[in-house]
Amino acid sequence: MRHKHILILIGEKNWLSQSMANTQLVDVCPVYRKVQGLSKMIYKLQYHLGENNKSRWYNSEWTEHVVNYDTIILFDAFEDSSVVKYINDKAPKARLIIYYYNLIKRIELLHQIQQLNCEIWSFDKNDARKYGLKYNPQFYFKQLNFSNDTLRNFDYASDVFFVGKDKGRLQSLMNIDKKLRQEGIDTRFIVVGDRKQKYTKKQKDYLSEHISYAECIEYVKHTKCVFDMVQTRQKGMTWRIVEAMFFNKKLITNNDEVLSMDFYDSSNIYLIGKDHRPMSQFILDGQSHWQKRFVCEYSFENWLNNFMSERNH
Repeated sequence: MRHKHILILIGEKNWLSQSMANTQLVDVCPVYRKVQGLSKMIYKLQYHLGENNKSRWYNSEWTEHVVNYDTIILFDAFEDSSVVKYINDKAPKARLIIYYYNLIKRIELLHQIQQLNCEIWSFDKNDARKYGLKYNPQFYFKQLNFSNDTLRNFDYASDVFFVGKDKGRLQSLMNIDKKLRQEGIDTRFIVVGDRKQKYTKKQKDYLSEHISYAECIEYVKHTKCVFDMVQTRQKGMTWRIVEAMFFNKKLITNNDEVLSMDFYDSSNIYLIGKDHRPMSQFILDGQSHWQKRFVCEYSFENWLNNFMSERNH
């Protein structure tokens, strides 16, 4: 691995890790080594049944060099607190940052790592306030990397676009989709079902297969408006908000936190439940005009700077 001052540990190698690495500001590596077949079964059994030496499942690409880094940013893609303990032991002088880029659900695990030598940050203001964490908002990239994706050749054009997992939002999305279509809006809503959820036949017929993120971005590029629906208690920015910002698209969202965000502009953003304009009128009327400064403010580079600025205070 290249010797830089910052190491980011993430769930897997994908467009996100590659886009981070392409900035040449950080080294990026999956937390765990890749296991398949029988090894994956052994991993699940041994790791989750209290195996003492869990480090043998960590990716050697970072464990062999962890002592070389001044700052280590660990995304919330780890099984338990043993990874945090391992880094504390092997690189005691390193600044260890835990970054939650999802809503916090495993409260017991959070309490465990709060007792260890690390800083804990969240993308979500509500979680940051609730659990006494530091806040660093969602980020995006000026340049994306989809080197491993092959795009299909099909028509992407739409007036409004949504993609995401159900997560309890399916019926609301179906209702809004139907209403917009009745008003002559060309919608493309891609909702992926939750594996353990039971659906009616009508709901099953509406659900879609998973698409790659490269395809998702092609849809975003070829729509007028990005539709964003957050989970019940979520206040943090989703990928959909920054996608609308970076690709200069209109945004419809139910996240009322946008009202307090510096980029809020009613000509670009429609807030469900607070905005009294017809949604279809907002989608079709005029063009979006996001200020260019927000692309810098919510860039990956500035996200890193937020961590560094906090250290210097």
